[in-house]
This record gives sequence, structure tokens and C-alpha cells, in this order.
Amino acid sequence: MTTTYRTPWPGLPPDDGIPAHRAESRADERLYERLGDAVTAADAPDAVFAVSRHGRRTVRTGGTAPPPEHPRDTLRYEIGSASKTFTGLLLARLMDSGRLSGGEPAHTLLDGGRPAGPAPATLVHLITHTSGLPRLPADFYARALPALRTNPYARYPDARVVDAFLRHRPRHRPGTRWRYSNFGVAVLGHALAAATGTPWPDLIAGELLQPLGLGDTALRADTGGPDATGHGKDGGTAVPAFDAGGFQAAGAVRATPHDLLTYLEAHLDPARAP
Repeated sequence: MTTTYRTPWPGLPPDDGIPAHRAESRADERLYERLGDAVTAADAPDAVFAVSRHGRRTVRTGGTAPPPEHPRDTLRYEIGSASKTFTGLLLARLMDSGRLSGGEPAHTLLDGGRPAGPAPATLVHLITHTSGLPRLPADFYARALPALRTNPYARYPDARVVDAFLRHRPRHRPGTRWRYSNFGVAVLGHALAAATGTPWPDLIAGELLQPLGLGDTALRADTGGPDATGHGKDGGTAVPAFDAGGFQAAGAVRATPHDLLTYLEAHLDPARAP
């Protein structure tokens, strides 16, 4: 399926896009063909390719799974670790408004009675993967093993993430080495929630989703709106919706293709974004 919209500014919700006739230019024709080829080459249960160019959005969808009840370009998809960019943008917004500096020790925010120490992991260290934290907590796999092929993160709740962080002793001084860390970004989410006194879902909604007009973006599958059903590679075996547990800041976002384009367009033209 191909859908084309004209978008006068990225902040408009997808319903405000005006359906446009298929462009006749050779460049647009090539774009249609390339996206169609990409959908075919993906050979996936569900495939969605979305492009925003010169004020026009093009979305091509397909897949080997049975056609869903709703058009694929209106479904919310799990975006995985791209969720971390939302967390980074939220931190930047809080810093830009002067509410945080980015240099706050995460330990102090999460446990006010704990001294920061001579080399604490700061909020900026956490978002830049230089905090010294590993990819996942040391006991993550032991706890997640019973659900390793379904929803392992659901078995590691908020309190466990915070406790694992407060007990962890990094091998390297924060800020000296880069190491990709789901753990670190998850901790950042909890630290930002603690610093603002606002639960993470409410913080994301109030600071990002509502100002940007991302009405079809959520952190869970049970918050209204149609969600894409995940499938195994065979296209016929449905898999449960992802539950991020205490790692919401690292990978819980689900969004429609049009909301993701709105999000990306706002980054390309930040001066006009809210």
C-alpha cells in the first residue's frame, strides 16, 4: 500500500495531512519504486517504510503476515531502542529550560541519603553510554530466563533497576569509556522521574508527546489505539506485545509511522518545533 500526504509543518497530527495525488516527477516515481522494492526485500511479517521529503510524506507497507484489521500505516509499532532518542530529547528539554544541568549525580536523585562520591555517574553520562554501567544488570538473565523468548524485561521491574544501579560498582570511571547500556538509559528514566517528581509515562507525555502532537505514540499496548501484532518469522505465529518492565526509558515507545515522521521532522526543523 502507498499513502501520500502533504504536511505543511511537522507538528501537525497525521489526521491533518491532506491526501495528495501521486506525484508525476521522476524523483517521486523512483521513490515509490524503491520503497516498494524495500517492502518486498524485507520479507518480513510486517514492513513499513516511511519517507518525509519536501513537505510530502510517503508510506509503503506490506508483509507476509495476514493483513491486519486496520491499515498498516495507522498501527502503532514497537520502535525498540529508538525509544532512547525520546529519553535523550527529554533530558535535553529539561536542561534547556534550566530545570536540570545534566551534571546531577544519578545516585543522589535516586537515593537522597547517599553521598555522590568523587566520580559519580551523571545524567549526561547515562544518556551518552559513558556511565560505566554494563549493557544489562548482572542478575538480569537469571531473573529473565523463564521468559527469555517472550517478555524477559517484564520480569525486571522499576524498583529492581534502581536497586541494581545503587549496588553497582563500575569498572571504569564515568565519562572515560563508551559502552552501550540499556541499563544506563533505564536508570536515566528513573532519575528524571525522581528529579521532576513525575512518573515516567506522565513526564514523557507532558514534555514530548503532547507538545509535538504525537497522539498516536504510547509506552504500552493497552493505552488505546490500534497496535501492530508482532509475528514470528513465519508470519503466522503471533507474539505478545513487548513489556519493558523497569526499562521503559530504554525501549518502551510504540508509535505510528506518521507520528515517527512528525518526530523526525521536528528534529530537522527545531526552530519551528514547540
